[in-house]
Amino acid sequence: MHTNKFLNNKTKTSFNSSALSSPSSPPPLATSSSPLTSLSPSSSSLPPSSSTSFDVDHHHHHPYQRNSHYSQHSYHTNPHQTTNFNTPHNHNNNSNSSFASSIDLEPYLEAMEARSIQRHPETDVWEELQRKESDILLAAELGKALLEKNEELVKQHEKLIEENSIKIEKLEQEKHVLRQKLAIAEEESEQRVLEYQTDLNELKDKLQAQEIAIRQAEKEKTLIIEELTSQNARLTEQIQEAHNTEMKLMSQIQELKDQYQYRNTSLQEHVNSLESIKTELNLTTEKRHELEKRLQAVQEEKQNLAAALEESSDRIHMLERHAREQETKLETTLQALERATRENNVLSERLGADSYSASTGKKSLQFEMECDEDEANFSEDGKP
Repeated sequence: MHTNKFLNNKTKTSFNSSALSSPSSPPPLATSSSPLTSLSPSSSSLPPSSSTSFDVDHHHHHPYQRNSHYSQHSYHTNPHQTTNFNTPHNHNNNSNSSFASSIDLEPYLEAMEARSIQRHPETDVWEELQRKESDILLAAELGKALLEKNEELVKQHEKLIEENSIKIEKLEQEKHVLRQKLAIAEEESEQRVLEYQTDLNELKDKLQAQEIAIRQAEKEKTLIIEELTSQNARLTEQIQEAHNTEMKLMSQIQELKDQYQYRNTSLQEHVNSLESIKTELNLTTEKRHELEKRLQAVQEEKQNLAAALEESSDRIHMLERHAREQETKLETTLQALERATRENNVLSERLGADSYSASTGKKSLQFEMECDEDEANFSEDGKP
């Protein structure tokens, strides 16, 4: 796939062949068994941008075998020129350096130069050609090994790219899932805040209504106490008046008795006096009975007022106890609202820090579980 990037463009070598010195001399490397065909552009697997080249010097020898001239091909390679292998990504540099150290071209190049220097003019042309063919075969095998190593590195690189793509896609999916969970959590938190705010407003209204009812009950209690006090004062005065009247009547009876004894001399006078005394006594008795009835009615009214006062006191105590319970519920609701607000802030702060971490999913799930447990505990504690 990326074989055109296997070799560096600065270390390209080209195979340059020139025509033979004599037009009548046949090309010695044109046979089908020659290894040069393995390096031709049609049969070589080397990429176009990384072709192997050889500089061929043409030397003319003396006529040999029917005055035919064969060219001597010598291969010269720049000893300062090195072959570099570049891969598409930086994370393969270690494998490239180990591969470059395992395949060293210098021994092959030095051996080829040594054979070129040690060549004698008397050497047979065919032996020279065989050496050249062996060098070309060696170069072809070396190129094939380089291509195989390049393909292996390319496959490793593609595998790494595929694995990284899978990991990136997985992380993106986890990020999307976490964002959805965060959006759901924020929506639920906002909903809970709204619900808590509504409950808080309702509790405030109820508490205010109860405070108004308590103040009204206290006013009624004060009025009832004042009314009962005034009634008790009036009844006390009436009782005192009745007692004074009774004392007066008793004194009158005593006077009448004295008069009766004094007037005992005359029967008629006595009878008349007795009748008048009886009449007065009956009147006094009727007045006394009337006063006793009034006193009994006043006592019954006093008992009724005392019962009403006791009932009002019980009602006031009940309202005060209910108000304390409502205040406790209000404090619990405020604490839950504050806790929900803190949880919402924590979720918002952790959005940017944990979006690319694989462990964020577990933390978010654990955090949601803790939130659900807190909500369950709050719902259990908030029940009356």
